[in-house]
Order: sequence, then structure tokens, then C-alpha cells
Amino acid sequence: MKRPLRILFALSVVVALCVIALEVFFSVPPPTFPPLPNPNGYDDFVKAGGLVRDHAEMPYEMDRETLSAFISTNSEALKLVRLGLSRTCSVPTAEVLTNFTGRYNDLIAVKRLAQLMAGEARLAVMEGRTKDAARIYVETMRFGSELSRGGSLIHHLVSIGCEAIGAAPLAKLLPALTCEEEHPLILALEQIDREQVRWDEVWRLEKIFMRHEIGKTPYPIRLIEEWLQARSYKKNEEQKHNRNDARVRLLATELALRCFQFDHGRAPSRLEELVPKYLQRVPQDPFSGQPLVYSGQGTHWLLYSIGPNRVDDGGLPVGKGWSNQVSNGDLLFNSPYY
Repeated sequence: MKRPLRILFALSVVVALCVIALEVFFSVPPPTFPPLPNPNGYDDFVKAGGLVRDHAEMPYEMDRETLSAFISTNSEALKLVRLGLSRTCSVPTAEVLTNFTGRYNDLIAVKRLAQLMAGEARLAVMEGRTKDAARIYVETMRFGSELSRGGSLIHHLVSIGCEAIGAAPLAKLLPALTCEEEHPLILALEQIDREQVRWDEVWRLEKIFMRHEIGKTPYPIRLIEEWLQARSYKKNEEQKHNRNDARVRLLATELALRCFQFDHGRAPSRLEELVPKYLQRVPQDPFSGQPLVYSGQGTHWLLYSIGPNRVDDGGLPVGKGWSNQVSNGDLLFNSPYY
């Protein structure tokens, strides 16, 4: 077969495969979604985010007097977000699917709300109310974890960002907490971990959103482009999801280890010694499917997740180089967020 004919034959095969793929792709019946909770805590979150005022300066940059006034001004927003946390939450999936542009500002509003909550916790630290501060940081994490139920990947990424707003300062606060103060935090973190939206569900909904967007202009070339793009970012976003899960588990386990040391004057020899008094179960490393890596000797211990490279680097913390690239290494409870 001459070269031009071979090229023509290859192109014909590609077009035929694209047509078949499109037929399969669009023969799938339209998705159905479960009824939204009524009342819906997500609606409270969006409304609360829209109430936040005087946000020209970030709460973590304010002095004590300015921050106190900022929190006071936004007391209604804080009441409303806590009302939302007392309710079942879900992104209005069907509405976002057909009107994503119109609902995009919801994401900006809820991110602003997480910053407000972290500001409230920071004020508590300034006023010497460490216990209150820790509780509010965990509340911020729980708020973040509730944001992606029923949402697309962008909702999940905002959710992870909001959890980080609470988790990063909480990690710095751990040395100032007593064992009595740590017990309710452990329970709350374990609950967050149990109720987190799992990656399979995130990706299932993202595929529904992609299918809908591609369906607006069903051309074979676009189908191929979208498929290739999805493959390129799926692994990276799944790593972000697993990093977030790992940090929640590391924080809970670190708190449990501190309580165990307070009670026994030593570190446990194995994580199993923390169960059931300090932890309900031994936390698994989402990157290995095995328990978090732990070694204890005397009053000291080393606890970590093997991290995205899925290699045990002996507890060498992950870092960031001069080129702004994340280095290989393991995740500790206070590893930086990227």
C-alpha cells in the first residue's frame, strides 16, 4: 500500500473510532441525582459567604484590634456557617451542571468564609484561648470537607483549600494543647476522615460534568482533546486528594501520640497501642494502603506518610526547591501545603 493510501486509511480508522466513541459517549442516559437535603447546609454556607464584609485585608494580616472588629462585624456569617454545619450538605449538582457560570461565585464566597473562620481562630490565639482556637480550626477543616459533596472537581479542590486554611495553623498549635483539650479534637478529626468524599465519587461526578460540557459541541477532535486532558490532570488531582486525607490522619494520630505520652511517660512501641482509647482504628496511609509509618523510642517518635512518590524516604520531609518544584520526601503532620 502506497504511503498516501496508508495515511488515508489511518485517518479513516481514527474518524471511525471517534464516531463509535461519540455514539457510546452520548448513548449514556442523562444522569439522575438524589434529592437535595432540605434544609441544605450548603445553602447556608453560600449565604454566609455572601455576608462577609470588610475583606480588603486578609484576617491573618490584621492586628488584634482590627481583627477583633472584623470578627464582630461578621458575627452573623459565623452563626450561619455553624448552622450549615449542623445540617446535611450537598452542592446543587443538577443546577451547577446546567448553570456553572451562574454558580461560580459560590466558590469565591465559601473560600472567603474559611478565611473568616481561620481569622476567628487566630483572634482566639491572640487572646490566649488556645482551646477555642483549636476547635475553630477543626471546624474550618470540617467546613472544607463538606463543600465538595455532590460537586465537580473544582468544588473538591476548593474544599481541599479550605481544609488547608484550618489544618496548617492547627498543626502549629499542637504543642500548646493539653491532653484534655486534644481528646475532642481527635474525635472530630476522625469523623472528618470517615465522612470525607472519596476520590472515586469525586471522579465519577467530574466525568458527568465533562460529558455535559463536551456534549455542547460534540466534535470528535474535542472528544479526543478532553479525554487526553482528563488523563493528564487526573493523577495530579488524585494526589492532592490523597495528600489531604493523609494530613487529616497524621494530625489525629499526632494528637493521640501526645496524649499517650502524657498518660504513660513514653511513646507507644506500635500504633496499635493507641486503639481504642486514643484512636478508633490505626490510620491507613492513602499512598500505600498500609498503616502510617511509625517508629517510637523513649519519649520520641517519628510518624509520616510516604507521600506522592510512594517511596519510604525514612521520614525525610517533602520540601520545595529553588525552582518551586516539590521535592521527593515524606509527609509529616506539619508538612507545608502546596
